[in-house]
Amino acid sequence: MSTIIDAIATGLVDGGVKAAYGFPGFSSEKILEKINPNYTISTNERTAYAEAYGSSTAGSRSVVAFKNIGLNIASDAYLHSVISGVNAGLIVCITDDIEVWGSQEHQDSRPLIDYYGGLLFEPDSLQAAYDFSRGAFELSEDLDVPIVIRITNQTLKLKGDFVKNETPIKADFVPRTITPQKFVVHPYYYQQQSANLAKKKIAIQKYVDDNHAKHDDKRYPNGVIKFGLGNNVNQTHKDLDVLSVNTVPAPRHTIENFTRNHSEIIVSESGDGWLYDQIMRIMTPANHFMMQREPPEHTIEFTKWTRYQDLFKVINDIKGDSLIVGDITQFTVESEGVVDVALSMGASVPVAIGIAQSKSFAIAIVGDCSFNHEGLQIVYEAINRGVNMCIIIIDNGVSWCTGAQVNAVPINQINFPDMAYFKKVAYDTGDIELLSEIKNELQKCRKYEGVSIIHIKVPIGSLAR
Repeated sequence: MSTIIDAIATGLVDGGVKAAYGFPGFSSEKILEKINPNYTISTNERTAYAEAYGSSTAGSRSVVAFKNIGLNIASDAYLHSVISGVNAGLIVCITDDIEVWGSQEHQDSRPLIDYYGGLLFEPDSLQAAYDFSRGAFELSEDLDVPIVIRITNQTLKLKGDFVKNETPIKADFVPRTITPQKFVVHPYYYQQQSANLAKKKIAIQKYVDDNHAKHDDKRYPNGVIKFGLGNNVNQTHKDLDVLSVNTVPAPRHTIENFTRNHSEIIVSESGDGWLYDQIMRIMTPANHFMMQREPPEHTIEFTKWTRYQDLFKVINDIKGDSLIVGDITQFTVESEGVVDVALSMGASVPVAIGIAQSKSFAIAIVGDCSFNHEGLQIVYEAINRGVNMCIIIIDNGVSWCTGAQVNAVPINQINFPDMAYFKKVAYDTGDIELLSEIKNELQKCRKYEGVSIIHIKVPIGSLAR
């Protein structure tokens, strides 16, 4: 019995993938681990995307994977790669956590892809996932854009079988000539690149209209238009004609015809009402129908993190009137309620800098992966701004909540600036001496004039949630 992860990874391997990059999140890392068991996580999503783009530019078919919110981090590089295009095929696998199972909030990637002007495919079966993944590199090269494959909470539940295509793929990729006119995204080349992007958008829409529009013959007066699997993996629509949409952009003419021939339409999609809005925009006076959207399902419950409860009690003891900024880690919401502010992955230190400049002192609590997400340079910025703040790095050496992938850059390998007070300590649950040492160091930090860094090494512990 296979999963959607198996189907996509197998398709990419059969399609000739040579390099895999990513930052773990919401099962996206599982695709890369199946492609390459020795896959190494990147520092952050933007870095991962740039590395995959560089590999593509050098002539290697490449894949990069992260969850939906990761596209925010990578969006600058992604947008410009749509403009420049690719050399060898470049595939972007995005796991859209639309039920907010392990993300900060609900986000849907489809509007971003629609805005940028690329091509996204969302499979509605394991066979579709394999077939599209297998052919995606060649399609990326033909259309000269990165191709996005989106899966959601619903498609991750799919299990079944798929049939591998044993026909040889076009393995002999002919590299494009690397010229600044194509690969240097800069105002100097803007007019030429803008005109080329407009042509690519037309080609993408034509490809979608010609290849990705499936619907039953008209048998019933009413119909359902579903994007991918729709809202529910086990959903059936009896006595309704079904139009399956799998792409961004959507097949406009097919949708127009379908709506024209039915009195009532239900739109079923996993995430926001992107397809619903698209259909409303393309309505014409000839389309007289009633339309409704199925409400999304949400079944996720969270509990507060308790594993470092003793540690957070100590932090709370020395907190005083300081604001504590957390990063996005497994302990962002913990049992002692110590964290006052948490904005986004890698933002704890810069947010704390701003607080320190207004309130004279702040504390940032960050994990090892989330510290790398922002980078060492933010410590130098804090020093150069002359702020008084303490950075607490809780280091278990891995990305715990995604399966314990080893951190891209171990904290032990980082040389922190001499201008900052730095102390490395250890923590283990119930160890009174270690807790006392941590408390003493944190009290020193409260009195320190400048930037202090407490590196707390913690055990990995069980991966069970």
